[in-house]
Amino acid sequence: MTGTIVLDESCNAENDSRELKKAMKGIGTDEAAIIKILSNRTVEQRLDICTKFKKMYGKSLKTELKSELSSHFLKLVKSLILPVPQLLAKEAHRAIKTSMPHSLIEVLIGMDNRSLNELKIFYIQKFNVSIERDLGGMLNVSSGYKRLVLAILQGSRNESEIPDPALAEQDAKDLSEAGPNRFGTEDPVFNALLASRGYEHLKLVFAEYRVEAYEDIGESIRSEMIGEHQEIYLQIVNLIRRPTACFAEALFKIMKGVGTDDDELIRVIVWRSEIDLEEIKVEFGRLLDRSLSDYISDETSGDYRSLLLAIVK
Repeated sequence: MTGTIVLDESCNAENDSRELKKAMKGIGTDEAAIIKILSNRTVEQRLDICTKFKKMYGKSLKTELKSELSSHFLKLVKSLILPVPQLLAKEAHRAIKTSMPHSLIEVLIGMDNRSLNELKIFYIQKFNVSIERDLGGMLNVSSGYKRLVLAILQGSRNESEIPDPALAEQDAKDLSEAGPNRFGTEDPVFNALLASRGYEHLKLVFAEYRVEAYEDIGESIRSEMIGEHQEIYLQIVNLIRRPTACFAEALFKIMKGVGTDDDELIRVIVWRSEIDLEEIKVEFGRLLDRSLSDYISDETSGDYRSLLLAIVK
């Protein structure tokens, strides 16, 4: 998988800091210079710039940017100078407090144990409460949803990149033999698998399940679950099987209709920019027969649009 932002070893944090200071000096701001730098540096390089800027000028880059920029452009810039676990912790908090269960699942599925535990630590530092406690007060979601998310939050997933075929076959058999209500919220079998098995392993489990149950796991979920439960479990299965297609669909939903959910748009674009945004762009074009850049151009404006397009490439 390929991000649109890749490491440029020729870049220098001191030079970038100097250019950013110059862009914010005097009357008016050189937004183009800020966009050029931030959209072409990895998050590690952007954090190095923040450190160097503070040493050179005695002020935080974030504070300086806040005094010069505004609105969605500022929000996007601030997201770009956050470590990824901190960015996702803030997004998880927003998803919980605004009752957005699909967004919370999108944040958590795909994270490795280390990143998940870093998210949990920052969550406590930032919001003075654990994510697990906040989850308990999340509105308009079922207790089954909360149990599933709590299991994922344990951060105990087997992270071996090589799946165990024999174990995958046994997992699929156990799931198939769990009975007609194997996907019921009270049955721990599926939840335990989704929370503890590695993602490559789960792909193999889903393939073996088709052999054991004579139907695709998605078909079983559709036939045995309804409403929120069905939607959430299908989302998880699809995120594991084809994450780039899922994020392409998510971006379309974020921007379609009247008004764009800019918080969600920023989260996905910034987060995936170093992971798989190139593949997401391909999937988006395949889904809509139109480029992601074209869609963003129509749904956003100004320097905010320019920075988003510079990240998407």
